[in-house]
Amino acid sequence: MNQVDVHRLLLVLLLAAGSLRASTPEGIPRELARERARQISDVSYYLSYVLTPHASSVSGHEEIGFRLAAASAPVVLDFREGTATHLTINGADAPVNASNGHIELSDPMDASMAFPCFDQPDLKARFRLEVSAPVGWTVISNTPVVNAFGEVGGLALNHTEFAETRPISTYLFAFAAGPFQKVHETAGLPGLYVRKSKLQKAEAEAAEVQQVVADGIKYLSDYFAQPFPFPKYDMVMIPGFAYGGMEHAGATFLREESILFRTAPTHSDRLNRDILLLHELTHQWFGDLVTMRWFDDLWLKEGLKPKDDIWKRFYQAIKPAAYAIDSTQGTTPIYQDIPNLKDAKSAYGAIVYSKAPGVIKQLAFVLGDDRFRDGLRLYLKEHIYANAEWADLVHAFERVSKQSLGNWADAYIRRRGMPQVDVESLTCDRANHIQSLRLKQHDVLGEGGLWPIATEVLLGYADGASVHVRAQFNSASVDISGQVLGKTCPDYVFANNQDYAYGRFLLDPRSRAAVIERLGRVSDVFERTLLWGSLWDSVREADLNPRFYLDVWLRDIPSETDDSLIQSALGHVVTTLHRYVSQSYGFAVSAISQRREQPADISRKSLAAGSQSLTSSCVRWIVGTLWLR
Repeated sequence: MNQVDVHRLLLVLLLAAGSLRASTPEGIPRELARERARQISDVSYYLSYVLTPHASSVSGHEEIGFRLAAASAPVVLDFREGTATHLTINGADAPVNASNGHIELSDPMDASMAFPCFDQPDLKARFRLEVSAPVGWTVISNTPVVNAFGEVGGLALNHTEFAETRPISTYLFAFAAGPFQKVHETAGLPGLYVRKSKLQKAEAEAAEVQQVVADGIKYLSDYFAQPFPFPKYDMVMIPGFAYGGMEHAGATFLREESILFRTAPTHSDRLNRDILLLHELTHQWFGDLVTMRWFDDLWLKEGLKPKDDIWKRFYQAIKPAAYAIDSTQGTTPIYQDIPNLKDAKSAYGAIVYSKAPGVIKQLAFVLGDDRFRDGLRLYLKEHIYANAEWADLVHAFERVSKQSLGNWADAYIRRRGMPQVDVESLTCDRANHIQSLRLKQHDVLGEGGLWPIATEVLLGYADGASVHVRAQFNSASVDISGQVLGKTCPDYVFANNQDYAYGRFLLDPRSRAAVIERLGRVSDVFERTLLWGSLWDSVREADLNPRFYLDVWLRDIPSETDDSLIQSALGHVVTTLHRYVSQSYGFAVSAISQRREQPADISRKSLAAGSQSLTSSCVRWIVGTLWLR
């Protein structure tokens, strides 16, 4: 094939309003992206910026190098909300033809707001960056600093040069500049930066934050069988950052308020921070090292969650958002067609962030932990520093497991909604031994779909004992009698133990009555959490009188010791009081709550016993005051 080398494209940038012409497409249509991916390779960017405090624009210099397979059509660069004032191609001056956020040469990804580029995830490039910034500022980017000196051109500016990056997508390139200071610099721990005004507060939290991430790096490097993929890892706390975090390669930006607590943190606060830190860290492999080819596979980088100990919190605080949407006619599949990158941000939401991890957990249960891990390792190994699609991950899982996963993938990724799984029947003989047990499923949207389901069925007993049985089926009903025949008849059956499956799992009337009677005596906190969740689902589906839910709450929560379970149940109680019961009943609950606990008692106990007194004493009074507001 005839090769045309475009060695140097020189642009001097002044980021202000751009000129317009109507010859180029709006946004980045998929066809444009596909054509560029076919024609362009070996991309590199050299960027140099001069930063001035409080300036309305930034000036810079850019060189873009790439290999062009054929020069039969104009090459289109992406550049929004800025102006390129001068352009040379291979040393020759060229006109700047700007239109619709593009320059034509004769996250949506906001890199094209900062500099001209091929702003699509499957044109990875190597970046070199130089920044001149005011004295007293620190500049952090994807790679280590290789050179730094002061007094640029007689101005009060420091000049910082960074090493060239490994191949990354444009949306993963970034730098932060400002009065940042490195906190608790310690060999073997990731870097942590904060604005100088928050230095003292950050010093109190830094060691714990850094250790969580360092432990995560070790765990994920072993789990993925891939060392940390970039030369260093820094975290930069940004005040008022629009997201919890953004996983730029080697330099994650974090919302300052999510890391530095404004009040004394609870266990849940610290757990949420750990989840954020580990979520963004996991992206360094699953999103940065291997990146989706296009944003219809956006969920692919958001679906993986590290470590097993977050799944209870995931069930309580994250998964409900997906269930709430998936039970309505307004839901969408996880996989969404994105014809233009300007529409990619519309794909972010609960289905991507909350459903995708639940579906991935279901897949891990289908495959088994070892085969799931090995599939991820194969996927990363085969697409290292490159791009991949959902089909590539499915094929990796199929190869290591020797299972066909096409039907599973179509059901959970390309179909909207979810199944509801119920106990169809349970029969026991006169000796109190199980004779038969059947499960059934239906589509909650009434669209007639059947789902391939893998779940663990729990048989619960009054003495606290339990039996766990695996059930896997893709039919409307399944008989699992053979796995439980002759076992003691259980007091209750719950069809989604450990929350392995994705869907709605309600208790049958007999089981629900038993759970209501003895919920507070269930010793396993995750099982207790799941049963509370199933009762709440029954309230929402009008299968359980909401007054019964309130009665159980008033009876059991004061002795509950798990903070996150209390928070979750309290939210449901507030909803019940405001939406599901009459005002007169709400006032009655309020009066009962206030008689049982007075605020003066609560204050004294809280001061004496700390946060645990809240979990054991305050909640009844809280619900009373909530209703009286």
